Amino acid sequence: QAPATPPLHRLRALEAWKSPMEPPAKCPRLDALELFCADYCPFAQRVWIGLGAAGVNFEYNEVNLWCHRLPLTSKFRSLSPSCTVPALLPPGESVGMDDSIPLLFYLNAAAGGALSPSEPKQCWKMHAMLAKEVPDLVSKFYGFLGAKEVLGPSAEERRAAFEAALGVFEQQLELSDGTWLFGTARMTVLDIALFPFVERIMLGVLQWYRGFDHSRFVRLGRWYEDCMSQDFVSKTVWQKRSTDSLCTQPYGAELLSREQYMRAIYKKYAENNAVEVNSVLATVRPPLMPQDDWDRLFE
Repeated sequence: QAPATPPLHRLRALEAWKSPMEPPAKCPRLDALELFCADYCPFAQRVWIGLGAAGVNFEYNEVNLWCHRLPLTSKFRSLSPSCTVPALLPPGESVGMDDSIPLLFYLNAAAGGALSPSEPKQCWKMHAMLAKEVPDLVSKFYGFLGAKEVLGPSAEERRAAFEAALGVFEQQLELSDGTWLFGTARMTVLDIALFPFVERIMLGVLQWYRGFDHSRFVRLGRWYEDCMSQDFVSKTVWQKRSTDSLCTQPYGAELLSREQYMRAIYKKYAENNAVEVNSVLATVRPPLMPQDDWDRLFE
């Protein structure tokens, strides 16, 4: 018996593995930007990916959000309107731009609209999902991780609420006739906005703390693989902490792998003590920062 022909979306996904999509040519309208980022933050990762997808040159700055005395953190806080990552600073300007979704549309404009569907109704739907379904998934991700009773009084109800939010994107991919969420030739702003949270699900964040099994979301798993086949995406999914991270972030030098680091990052959300933990992190020296340099910050 002849083997069944793979579905169209899988054939196109296989092509994506063979020929990763190229980012647009370097945009002549933008000089190199400064990106203020934190290597664990999914919202910052959106813009890190978007810069690569748009073909925009940028300088990466790793930011410690808790110790305000660090020079780079102090600079970041002086230019970021909300003091949150991600933030972008154009050359010669003193006030940056922040908020990941508006920044993705800024980069989409820089890429000549290449990160949006060209068909008007799909473009409308992308904006609608970015306004409703994506924030709903993010809220339920953290709600499920932290066992928040607002999602439901029982663990089963919280799991069901999260699975329903994730299932919206599984269904959208089933409806799509291509690799990406809207069947487009390239990742869109919606694909980029969704990816960091799916990546953390695939990494195992919800399995570690809530025993969640993502295997039934088959189409999302394939989409994740296709995203990872793009060089500008995989570069943001580092597997070993950078020197910048070890010199900047207040997490121990023993937390080197992505899994070790993310386990430590998300533990405070799972235990619902993020405020208390963050206050302690403000007092912790990054492991590769010399003790004398750290001490001088408090003189």
